[in-house]
Amino acid sequence: MIEDDLCRVSEKIRKSKRFFIFIHSSADGDCTASSLAMWYSCTRGGKEAYIFTDDIEKFDEQRKKILRLSAQCEIFMNAPVFLSIKDCKAFAESGIVMMLDFNSYERAGKLAGELRELVNKNGDENLLVIDHHFTASSLSPYSLIDSELSSATELCYDVIKKSFDFKIDRALSDVLFFGIASDSGFFKFVKHKRGADTFRKVADLIENGTEPDVVSASLSSGRLLSSNDYLVYLLQNTKFVSKGRVALCADNKEMFESCGYASRPSDEYYSLMLSLKGVEAVVFLKYTEDENVISASVRVCCFSQFNASLFCNVFSGGGHIKAAGFLSKNISMNELHNKIEIILENSFDEYTKS
Repeated sequence: MIEDDLCRVSEKIRKSKRFFIFIHSSADGDCTASSLAMWYSCTRGGKEAYIFTDDIEKFDEQRKKILRLSAQCEIFMNAPVFLSIKDCKAFAESGIVMMLDFNSYERAGKLAGELRELVNKNGDENLLVIDHHFTASSLSPYSLIDSELSSATELCYDVIKKSFDFKIDRALSDVLFFGIASDSGFFKFVKHKRGADTFRKVADLIENGTEPDVVSASLSSGRLLSSNDYLVYLLQNTKFVSKGRVALCADNKEMFESCGYASRPSDEYYSLMLSLKGVEAVVFLKYTEDENVISASVRVCCFSQFNASLFCNVFSGGGHIKAAGFLSKNISMNELHNKIEIILENSFDEYTKS
C-alpha cells in the first residue's frame, strides 16, 4: 500500500511543473527541513516551488540551524518563503499544493482558510499530502502517509529518490539528515518495525558527506542562559499524578515570553522526567503566542503501554503512540491542568494500548 502511494505521488511530481508547499503552524525542524528539501529538489529538477508558513520567524530559527551544517547549505537561503498566498505572484498560475508533515487544514494555523480555499478551487487531484502522523487520514488520492516513520523528512527522502533522476548531493543530504534527526529525537524515537530502513537512509546521507556530530550540535544550539532557570522552574512545579506514573506540568508565562519557543527547554524536561523511576508519561502544558491557545505535548517512555495519541484524541489532537499533542482554546491554564489531572487520575488505564 505504501509503495503504491509512493508511486502515485512521485508520478504526480514528475508530471507537474509548479508546487506550493505548505507546512504546519509553529514550524519545527521536521517540517522546515522537509519543505526545504522538496523546494531544493524541485528546483534542481527544473520545476518551480514556493514555501508557505504562518510564522517565518519560527521557520527561520530552524533554517539558521540548517545553514550551520555546511557551506553547501547556504543555498537554502534562496528558498522563497511567504506568509500568505496573496504575497506570491506565482499563484496567478496553476500548480500542485503540497501539505508536508500535516493533514488537517487547521494545522496550517493562520493559513488554514487560504489553504482550504485553494484546495477547493483546484480540486483534491491537485493536492499532495506527505505526513507521518498516527491520526492522519487521506484528504487526497495523492497521499503518502506512514505512521511507522518518525519524521515526514524520511518520507521526503523516499519521494525525492523516486521522483528525480539526480544524485542526492551534500546540501540535500544535510537537510534530510537534520529533519530526520530532529523529529526522531536524534533517533531515540525510531520505531523497530521500520528502524532498519531509517538507518539505511541515514547511512546513505552520511556517505554523501553529512556529519552527524555537526547536526547534533546545531540541533541543540542557540539556547539562552535563562533557559536553565526555565528548566528549574518546570522541575520544581511538576505534579505527579496517577500513582506517580504521569508527570504533569504547566508552563510559566513570564519565562516563555522571555525565552521564546527556541529556548524553552522542552526536550530536556521530557528526558529528565522520563528517566525517573516509575514515570511512564509526561504532559507539558505550554503557552503560545496566541493568548487564547494552550499547546499540550505528551511524551511516553518506551517501556510504557500508555498511548499518547489515544489520550490526545480526547482533546481533538493526535500524533504518535509515544509522542503526541493537542491545542486547547479559550480555557485557562489552571482549568486545563485540573481537567487533565482528573482524567489521568481516573482513567489512565483506558489509554493503554492492548
